[in-house]
Amino acid sequence: MHTPDLHRIRASFAWFSPCGPALIAQAVRLAADRDDDIRSLLPENQEHLNTLLFRTLGHIVKHADNFALLEAQMATVASRAAKAGVRPKQLPLMRDSLLAALGALAGEQWTPALARDWETLLDAIMGTMLAAPSVTRQAA
Repeated sequence: MHTPDLHRIRASFAWFSPCGPALIAQAVRLAADRDDDIRSLLPENQEHLNTLLFRTLGHIVKHADNFALLEAQMATVASRAAKAGVRPKQLPLMRDSLLAALGALAGEQWTPALARDWETLLDAIMGTMLAAPSVTRQAA
């Protein structure tokens, strides 16, 4: 398994920070354009949601070297997402949309290695969310 280069991820996160909520808005739009069910879950005003999701992403990046901490926290995020109507099958689409938005914003700096690092990190987070008891019950 590829181990993500956290230095590369953290450096790139710093590039994205000035426009973080806008980055999330773009990713959410991409996901909603591909899945009508995702679109139906979105509030009319997404500003607060975009800010919250970018803060969560920042927390993940900051603590990516302490996965035990993140596992418990991502279980809480997964529970809240499940209560809001997010289904497990939508998580890969949301991950892919975030990767596309990150790549578009990074431009030429979005190298294959950086893309692989982010994908590995997001896959690990998605895995912890899918393993959360509330999500496991919802998928059954």
